Amino acid sequence: MQTYDLTLVMAGNFTVGSGFGLARLVDQTTVRDADGVVFIPGATVKGRLRSICKRLALSTDAHYHKAGTTICQAQGDTDWAPALCKTPETKCIICSIFGSPLFPSPYRFSDFVLQTDEADAMRLRNGFRLMGPKADAEWLTRVRKNRYTNVAEAQAFFCLEQASGQAKKFIGAMTGPVLPPLEETLLKDGLRALTHLGGGRSRGLGKIEKIESKRLG
Repeated sequence: MQTYDLTLVMAGNFTVGSGFGLARLVDQTTVRDADGVVFIPGATVKGRLRSICKRLALSTDAHYHKAGTTICQAQGDTDWAPALCKTPETKCIICSIFGSPLFPSPYRFSDFVLQTDEADAMRLRNGFRLMGPKADAEWLTRVRKNRYTNVAEAQAFFCLEQASGQAKKFIGAMTGPVLPPLEETLLKDGLRALTHLGGGRSRGLGKIEKIESKRLG
């Protein structure tokens, strides 16, 4: 088994929706741990990284190509774009790292949490906020616009919570078998190409300042 320590340094506000609102004050809150501190789910990082690695593999197939395999697609089932990798022997490079509905991934991404000193300080500051947004978040009001007319839609006013720039450095890990050289190269290239996380990316949210990775034994 091998562990890759990963550190995400966020450049500003970001939002990873929890799927829940808050007492009719906020329509969408960001995910928090049991102590109320913002974190980034490992599934969010894994899903975003898979998407980027797949685009890289498809755009430079000759570089990331594994003999006897083809990058599978979500739709269709043709010779050049099979819908799913059907046997372990013919798994494409994406499914071998991130898994598929037929083959679970051998690698596990932990949740990305604030480093200990930042998390302790945030718990203390959040404890003094009985009403309104927490110390590590902002509440923003928005109105949905029609994409075609560029006019605000009726009854589409909403409020969402964003993690503020005070929650900046998040630490997580990827654990699993030793990565073969080709898979490791693709993963590193994917990390370098990962620039944003979470929702609202088209509005400039979720920008990543830098990603640090370290392979442990």
